[in-house]
Amino acid sequence: MFEEMFGVGKSNELYVRGRKPVIPTDVYELSNTYVQKYREIFTNSKSKLILKGRRILIASTDVHEHAIMIIHILLTEAGADMVNLGAEVNPDRIISEAQNKNVEAILISTHNGMALGYAKRLKEEMNNNNVMVPVVIGGILNQKIENQALPVDVTTDLQKLGFYSCPRLEGKFPKMLEYGFKSRENRKEE
Repeated sequence: MFEEMFGVGKSNELYVRGRKPVIPTDVYELSNTYVQKYREIFTNSKSKLILKGRRILIASTDVHEHAIMIIHILLTEAGADMVNLGAEVNPDRIISEAQNKNVEAILISTHNGMALGYAKRLKEEMNNNNVMVPVVIGGILNQKIENQALPVDVTTDLQKLGFYSCPRLEGKFPKMLEYGFKSRENRKEE
């Protein structure tokens, strides 16, 4: 964050904040490990064909920014046009930016036992503003429920709201994007 604020590091749009870090932190190094691990999922020819030129908004519900940094890098390498709102973004801002930037999909990362409450607020904002784009919610998909000692899994509840749930990048993430990016005309026919 200091590098971004004070202009340290060489400008490079492939990096999350537009600058290559001068002193990579351990979190940055861990992020690079995950980028290497998942790169093939995003940069194979099929994924590039699906993602090239697509405008995708990404944000986190809380202070955890690790996952959106990784996804941002991978989708940028695949040719997507990323709108990265960063951490601790409220649903109303997400929908406002989705409208202003004409995004084709919204990717949300969550971690702190708030997935369902956040998703409900996001769905309400989408309905109030007539925003109809695919939404993928990933990360720790749980919610702290009253009278429960620990947060409970809310994956099914998120799906009932019409959102794609994706706790891990392996598996169905590329399929979700492929389905989500069908032309708007085709989605209207379904």
